[in-house]
Amino acid sequence: MIYKPKFKGDLETKPTFATLGGEDFRLEHVNPRRDLTPPKKLVSKAVQLMRETGDFKNLPSFLEGLHAMHKTPLKRHEQEALVRLATRADQFSAVLQCLRDPKKYDLSLMREGILNRVMWGLHSTGQAADWAEASVKRAIRYGDTLAEILEQGVHTGTTRVLAENDPRTNPAVIGVYLELAAVNASKYHEGKDEDGSVEKYAVRLMECLQGYEEVRLHGYMLLSSSDA
Repeated sequence: MIYKPKFKGDLETKPTFATLGGEDFRLEHVNPRRDLTPPKKLVSKAVQLMRETGDFKNLPSFLEGLHAMHKTPLKRHEQEALVRLATRADQFSAVLQCLRDPKKYDLSLMREGILNRVMWGLHSTGQAADWAEASVKRAIRYGDTLAEILEQGVHTGTTRVLAENDPRTNPAVIGVYLELAAVNASKYHEGKDEDGSVEKYAVRLMECLQGYEEVRLHGYMLLSSSDA
């Protein structure tokens, strides 16, 4: 209605409103060629606003809208930058929400750059305030959530069968889990591996370094907090 010239007169003489977010907006005629900001500029502005305000809670809605439009897909380096910025803004949980449905948000851990940025974000969360106990505990919780996402196969396409490029067999991924478990045991459990997580991840890391075929023998729950 706002784009078609035939409705221009009606909109000017008969006020018409649309309700968005509980607020009423009067509709006005829009000339797409003259009045609309180019999509790339809108994307750039949206990202800049999130950076300025630190409000990355809007990240899932932002990525969902972009993906649904199929007009302004983000480039890989832009996606990686958003993950990095969200982590810095203490909104790693928003990244995890996007990872739950890669088809909806177009954020896949099968892309090496995204995987590396997510794992660095998990590490950075734990390292905050010189590995403060609250930071380490939170990173471990985030890690458990990430493990659940990976075990559901939404990024790998499978749950029980491990492929060579499966994030669950990536030494860099297992290494972060081992790091968090080791710091937690060393700093906050008197150096004791009370739940066996340090040993578990150390063994899995060595297996991953040897090759994913070796890992296959231990089952598929590589990152889960439960025993494989």
